[in-house]
This record gives sequence, C-alpha cells and structure tokens, in this order.
Amino acid sequence: LQPAVLRVGEHEVQTLAEVVTAGYGDMVGTVVTTGRALLEADAAPGAPPVAVISDAAWRDLFGRQTTALGATIRLNGTAFTIVGVSPQTGSNAFFGAGVDAWVSTAYADALLSRGWRTDRRDRFWNMLVRFDEASTPELRTRAAQATADLAAAWPDPWRDRRVGFETKSVAC
Repeated sequence: LQPAVLRVGEHEVQTLAEVVTAGYGDMVGTVVTTGRALLEADAAPGAPPVAVISDAAWRDLFGRQTTALGATIRLNGTAFTIVGVSPQTGSNAFFGAGVDAWVSTAYADALLSRGWRTDRRDRFWNMLVRFDEASTPELRTRAAQATADLAAAWPDPWRDRRVGFETKSVAC
C-alpha cells in the first residue's frame, strides 16, 4: 500500500495504490465488475503495465464510461493501461484506506522506494495465505519465532517488525 499521484490527462489526484499479485482479489473477496482482474501474465517479464482502478476513480475520472478500459493513467509518472474496475472501497493491507489502483508486483518500482529491491530496510510486505484452521497453533508458534528472528536481525528500536496473522473467512 503506497501513496501515489494518479493522473488522467491534466487531472491529478493524491491517492493510495496497492502492489499485488494475481489472485489477490480472489483471496480477499474483491471482484472486478468491469473488465478483468490482474493475471499472472501481468507479472511476466516484458508484460505491459496494467492496473485495476476503483469504482470511485472510474466514476470521478471517467464518468463510468466503458472507454476507460484500455485508457492510460499515470501512477507517480508511470503509464498504466486500465484493464478492470473494482468496487472495492478500502485496502486489505491497511484498514480504512481508500485505494484507487492496484498494480502487479512487476511494476512495483513505480510505487515503492528506489531501494526496495536491494535494501531490505526499504521493504514492507503484507502477505495473505489460506490455511487450514487446524494448523493455527503451529502458525502462532512460527509467527512468534519469525518475529524474534526479525528483531535479532534488525534491532532498530523504532521499527516494528513482526510476523502475525489474522483469521478471516472468505467465501470461495
């Protein structure tokens, strides 16, 4: 989840965008109502930069015209082609955040700090994983160990490094 300047033509808006992998929408129960979701092929080397935008952005920037599909937006100066629209109003990475664009990890450079690929201190990740509820005690133990390992590797007292999980039922 990152702040971004979303530009359409001469109109700019400060908003939030998420860097996600294919299947993110299915994992969190987000649907794409117009166009398509991000696909694994969108993260392949050489794939064109594409984005899914929020219904609010579609409404405010394109008047909900279907011609928005295939149109170009710019996120922090990088051009993306719109492939879908999602009614999702918030982020699953940060409660209460209004997200207006989702892009593939292949184009994370447009949103993340310059050193995110090479400097571990510049990385922040949320990960969503499906698991059997019977494994919850073991997962809690492993999360506590991973948190201790992070604290030992990166002892900066001002950083909050932790691994945890929250159970959430998602209809499949």
